[in-house]
Amino acid sequence: MAHAEKKIAASGLRIDPGHSTSVPASSLPHRLSHAEPESIRSSLVMHNVVVDGRRTTVRLEPVIWDALQGIARQKAVTVHDLVSDINRRRTASSLSSGIRAYVVIYLSAGLRDALSARLRRDH
Repeated sequence: MAHAEKKIAASGLRIDPGHSTSVPASSLPHRLSHAEPESIRSSLVMHNVVVDGRRTTVRLEPVIWDALQGIARQKAVTVHDLVSDINRRRTASSLSSGIRAYVVIYLSAGLRDALSARLRRDH
């Protein structure tokens, strides 16, 4: 089992290719400081997900959402089930932060596995 899979298995998390509705955060009312230029107000996109049977919304950067969907496809689980697992096990203050942390840990563990395999192969 790859290091990334061991880290995720140890945490009890699973992943899932799912379906979600997304709404650009820029289309919703947003409080801004007067010093914040409109071009950098928010790169976050809102996504509706079902977490343990309840619909909720998360605001994530597109790259994080894309990575989450890719992980779900790779693991053959729905995004909704993956996010439910992340929610049950998160220590972050918000679900969005928990998802970001999960994606970073998963991808960094996968990178370590790939580098280790390459080093073993080259020596």
